[in-house]
Amino acid sequence: MQFRKAMTEDLESVMSIVAETVVEMQRYGNLQWDAQYPDRARFQQDVASEALYVVDFEGEVTAFVTVDEVQPDGYAGLNWSRNTPPLVVHRLAVSTARRGAGVASFLEQSICDLARHSGHDHLRVDTYSTNTAMQAFLLKRGYISVGEMSYRGRELPFYCYEKPLS
Repeated sequence: MQFRKAMTEDLESVMSIVAETVVEMQRYGNLQWDAQYPDRARFQQDVASEALYVVDFEGEVTAFVTVDEVQPDGYAGLNWSRNTPPLVVHRLAVSTARRGAGVASFLEQSICDLARHSGHDHLRVDTYSTNTAMQAFLLKRGYISVGEMSYRGRELPFYCYEKPLS
């Protein structure tokens, strides 16, 4: 497996993963993503700003994540343990065909390595309160819950997490 910056030609694979993830999320009552979010234009912006990364497994894009220093407004006032600029995780998904093969763990470890390499000492991430699979994954990988926030006019809260890297 290889963790690398995404290129424009990866967007078809990214959008395929988004489509299958939306179906799966909705099947489990998780309404974090839908037909409008995340859209191709957002991922094009992520590629242009060099914030979109993919996991390439034997020539196939099997996962993606957007990471940058952009923090949602709702992060202000939460009980973060560190005040230094974090690397923030956005829009993470793994192809349903590769789940259970260690791709998500590889992706998360690669994000930690990227953060350390770029001088960050912690990660921040949020996920919709109905996304119980992501919540369990974050806790398993050492993230600490720091509170909740409202986001994008959603009815339910988003849970916010932090992972110290040192």
